[in-house]
Amino acid sequence: MLGRMWFWLGLQAGTLFGVGFVTWLTDQTLYEIGAVCPYCIVVWIATIPLFWYTTPHNVRHGVIPLPARWRPATELARGIFRTFFGTFPGHGPTTSAGSAHGGPLAPGSSQESSMRSRVLCGMAAAVALLVTGCGSGGSAESGDAGATAANGGASSAAAAPVKVTDCAGKETVFDSAPKKIVTSNASSLEMLLKLGAGDRVIGTGFPPGKGTLPADVADAGAKVPVLGDMVIPKEKLLGSGADLYVETFADMGGMGGGMGTAPTAQEYQAAGIKRVFLHSTACAATAPTTVRDLTGVEGDIKSLGQVTGTSAKADALVADMEKKVGAVKTALAGVAADKRPGYFFFDFDAGTKQPMAVGNRQVANAVITLAGARNVFGDVDGDFKPVSWEDVVARNPDWIQLGVRNRGSDAENKKAFDDAEKFLREFPATKGLKAVQEGHFVRIGSEVTTIAGTRNADTVQQIAHTLFPDQVKDAQ
Repeated sequence: MLGRMWFWLGLQAGTLFGVGFVTWLTDQTLYEIGAVCPYCIVVWIATIPLFWYTTPHNVRHGVIPLPARWRPATELARGIFRTFFGTFPGHGPTTSAGSAHGGPLAPGSSQESSMRSRVLCGMAAAVALLVTGCGSGGSAESGDAGATAANGGASSAAAAPVKVTDCAGKETVFDSAPKKIVTSNASSLEMLLKLGAGDRVIGTGFPPGKGTLPADVADAGAKVPVLGDMVIPKEKLLGSGADLYVETFADMGGMGGGMGTAPTAQEYQAAGIKRVFLHSTACAATAPTTVRDLTGVEGDIKSLGQVTGTSAKADALVADMEKKVGAVKTALAGVAADKRPGYFFFDFDAGTKQPMAVGNRQVANAVITLAGARNVFGDVDGDFKPVSWEDVVARNPDWIQLGVRNRGSDAENKKAFDDAEKFLREFPATKGLKAVQEGHFVRIGSEVTTIAGTRNADTVQQIAHTLFPDQVKDAQ
């Protein structure tokens, strides 16, 4: 019995030391360690009753010199365990003091040597259990990392907890990375695919058309189920089984008409769905200041990376964007502000009866500014605003971007660009514009200009190369 007690004492001490050391080494709380290695905490806690169950016998016989005031507590613990679990094997009648199961051990005795070996054995067992427990957790992560390597460097483990806010500043906390994600449109889908989290996307609205996604994520994007050709129907979204819904725009379900009705916050909560908003687009209309760079887009990428446990990939994507934009900034550093051409983004697919201007809170305003141009509607506070053709004529832009949606093929895109240019050349109000007269048209699609994504940086390069071919030699 004495040997068993000393073994459990060693196990308890070794486990306590191991947990304490890991806590200090990783700078994590005991709760956080338990989340990663619950087996470690279980081992530690389990040794407590096992040790104290054997203690009263040894205290009674002087093996453990505890103060007398502690003895009632140890006897009570022993009584409780005996009530529920019966007599522990070996707890029979005790022998006389000094025997193998009896009194104090003489220094240097064989019993003392045996005790030492059992303590060391217990501590070694504790360390082995801790290593095994933590090692098994590490093996799981290694498995994730293996899958991750094939999936663009993603990891299913998030650095919990992660806090995000909606457009009103209301906070949402993620204690773990979401496993089933639904995206509101192709833009947020593309962002997740770029982050390497595409295998967790179980559905999308506004699906990407054929040929509209970048080649490196096109195949993965084509496999994502379509939950709605436009806004996902409310019932289908709530019943999707998702634990995360990524909103590219603030409330597409609240637009009325064919857009349908959006779920309420209470309905999302009841369905177990948390939401992440891409602030650069979803919150653009209420942004407090003018958007003149891509820090908002980069922030969305990093935030989504934190939520999905793909921060390393997010950082790499942002670094690549900053490199591209930085090269353009350097090339155009000598261009004075008054030499920057006026630029009008013509949203051809939004209709020609009344033009839609991009305001100074829209991502496009940042793209245009970084490319060395001046948004002729940069004084409009907000993201989008219907204007008149008279307003466009009054601002007489030097360049006009033919903002058509991606049709999915070069031939179809060319036809769309041709149609937009033809309209401007023939429409009485616009055929006399400086940009039209000089043929200053920029043929770059709408999505990569107005919707947040890694390709915003590419658009900056392409526009800058078109406007300043001598300074920006390479559009890519």
